[in-house]
Amino acid sequence: MKHYYINLEKRLDRKENMEQLFSKLEIPAQRIDAVDGSLVSYEKLLENNMDLCKSWLDPLQDRPLTPGEVGCILSHTIAWTQIVKTGEPGVILEDDIFLDKPSYNVRQIEERLDDFDLVYLSKWNMDMEMVGFDDLFETPGYCYWTAGYALSVKGAELLLNKTALLNLIPADEYLPMMLGTSPLADKYPQFNDLPKLKGLAYKENVFQPHARETSIGRTDTENNIRFKDWNNFKVLTVATVSAKADNLILSAHNHNIEVEMLGVGEPWHGGVMADGPGGGHKVHYLRSRLRNIDDNDIVMFVDGYDVIINDNQEELINRFKQFGADVVFGAEPPCWPDTSIAEQFPQVHTRNRFLNSGGFIGRANVIKEMLRADIGKADDDQLYYQKIFLSGKFNIKLDVENYIFQCVSQSASALSVTENNQVYNKETRCHSCVLHGNGGEEDKKAYTTIVNQILNKGSVVPINFAKYHKIWTVADDIIACEYLTPQMCDDIIGACDEAGGWAPRPDDAYPAQEIRINDLCPSLYKEMEKNLTKHVWPQLEKYWPPMTMYGIRDYFAMRYSLDTQTELAIHNDASMVSGSVKLNDNYQGAELSFPRQHFTNRHVPRGVMLLWPGQVTHPHVCEPLEEGVKYSLTLWTKRFTQDS
Repeated sequence: MKHYYINLEKRLDRKENMEQLFSKLEIPAQRIDAVDGSLVSYEKLLENNMDLCKSWLDPLQDRPLTPGEVGCILSHTIAWTQIVKTGEPGVILEDDIFLDKPSYNVRQIEERLDDFDLVYLSKWNMDMEMVGFDDLFETPGYCYWTAGYALSVKGAELLLNKTALLNLIPADEYLPMMLGTSPLADKYPQFNDLPKLKGLAYKENVFQPHARETSIGRTDTENNIRFKDWNNFKVLTVATVSAKADNLILSAHNHNIEVEMLGVGEPWHGGVMADGPGGGHKVHYLRSRLRNIDDNDIVMFVDGYDVIINDNQEELINRFKQFGADVVFGAEPPCWPDTSIAEQFPQVHTRNRFLNSGGFIGRANVIKEMLRADIGKADDDQLYYQKIFLSGKFNIKLDVENYIFQCVSQSASALSVTENNQVYNKETRCHSCVLHGNGGEEDKKAYTTIVNQILNKGSVVPINFAKYHKIWTVADDIIACEYLTPQMCDDIIGACDEAGGWAPRPDDAYPAQEIRINDLCPSLYKEMEKNLTKHVWPQLEKYWPPMTMYGIRDYFAMRYSLDTQTELAIHNDASMVSGSVKLNDNYQGAELSFPRQHFTNRHVPRGVMLLWPGQVTHPHVCEPLEEGVKYSLTLWTKRFTQDS
């Protein structure tokens, strides 16, 4: 029996996940190049003797197929075609799963495929009752998910029925339809006369999608998400000072999501949350707004001042659906604000064991019921929600893998931003949809950096390097390099002054008024780093042979003025090779001086970078400023590219 996994080319993280899984199982597997539905044209479908079901409407959202759903069903048809082509049964897995059982019995599955066409290895029970078959298996009722299943050659042939392929519907609706277990069959009679598959399912899932998370109390089977007429999706926040929610509003707008701000311009009575517990006033605002929201709406609530939304409505709703919960809360490593209740929380397989209230999503009617409990305006809202969760009265799950909500608290080191601006957690191996910048000072700094990168703040700085990067020697072991154009120098100065925040770094032995380029504009930082390592470093090899081994350690702008800081004492740098660029020349004094080399940058044009060994031989000083304001750009390198 062959094994296949479906993976989009751009999702290298998920490819790695599957390769590790099959390596652990010691089973060879074939990657199926998934179809990106956004790139599929209607004409291309017809060329391949396929078509979309014209009458299909999603039973939850009353909409036709999305591009993502089209890509998914087409990807599965590729796997089915492979099974038919090889003449061997196969196991088909989507790439965001993990093995939920300690053993994986291939022989056991093969034996079942002698008598059955399809065996669910992973399923989400919907409305229909499952019927026991033996100790391990049951006959499936109405099941969702195509995360993992085994298919016989006959089963693959049945799924590739020509009539069915001319009426494509979402994959996890298609399988039940072809098994004869879908309650929607009456609405789509074109499937009724087609030969049906004979199906079987493991009672307990062998594989799980990475979004199945922790709940207390009521189980999925007690209160599954049914095919209700969910009307609308609403995103709410509390922002008595609307300007503080600018990042949230901008991020949501980028994904065509409207955020409704509650309490704008009104007094805040929820305590000083920067100093400790509080926030109960948010619950009061939310409770009041929910009175006028339809019970069948889906509601997402997020904190206003330190949250951004980083995906679209469709993805948010789809991920929520996958939890099988009425409400999903974010989760984080620390139990805050009351550590005494920590042991009441269930154990989980990640560090994110504890409920965080900075973001949650759920059914409006359930949230209304949940908020009936009393809370004072100055009481802590997170503790309030934690106690509701621990009560077990509601079908609430925690997003312990950051599948929807990513809290930065105690997780900053695990986070990165992908090329397509997704936030990726290397520990949970998930890309999140919502980022919450809670936590300590370092966590908040990391959040700011990520937000600036995602929202492209600082993009007012056009990339405009010097054309040729001419290099020459100006003094003993001091190299000059044409680097920035005058216009780019002006743009950097303008961006820094607009951003503000000139300040020395904490515990700096030689403090100066500085702004980190990576905080100002991450894209500019990356382009500068790429330009140096690709174009400048190779030329410096003839002066300093190991140069191409060095990576960028820091890049920061500096400002000297008569009303702040006018000079900098003689010092060496914590850098193997240091660099300095004069960004302006309309000032007097404040020369960069090297006493041992008897050299100053007085006559060095702006935009030219000076480079020198930073640690021992080239102590330097900024002479006192006499008139005007001086701006410069400083570069520090690592010893080796892998150094921190």
